[in-house]
Amino acid sequence: TVDDAKSINKKIRGKRSKAVIQPVIVEGGPAPAPVRTISVSQQSFDKLIDHFSQLIQTVSAEPLYMPNEANLTVAALKALLLDLKAKNTGVMHTYIATSNARIARDRAMYAHDTGMVDTSASVKTYVKSVFGSSSPEYKQLSALRFTYRSGV
Repeated sequence: TVDDAKSINKKIRGKRSKAVIQPVIVEGGPAPAPVRTISVSQQSFDKLIDHFSQLIQTVSAEPLYMPNEANLTVAALKALLLDLKAKNTGVMHTYIATSNARIARDRAMYAHDTGMVDTSASVKTYVKSVFGSSSPEYKQLSALRFTYRSGV
């Protein structure tokens, strides 16, 4: 049971069960090829909640687990797990709304012909034609920069 708890704890902390052996560097010799490894870090919030759930199951099955601290009892740990799940679900729903709002913002700001960048260029051209390129109105507008964001 202790080994199981240690294994789950390593997963929560993002540690390997066995360290990766690095090649020995010899002075004056050729540089060894770097060791290519695959990440074993299971640090996403979903995985951390899963690992925490496994840890709770492990300590629940152990009859000798009787902590003196109230926040470490199985009931308190289960309550914490439910709270973490609820908060993670809330973040996921909020993320979707935020992502959709950013897409709508990008469309409004960067859409060709109707977005803020193209509209500002049209306004600058109009003010220049009405007031002239040396007018204070045009100089005031020409100082403003609107550019397309990369990736949009």
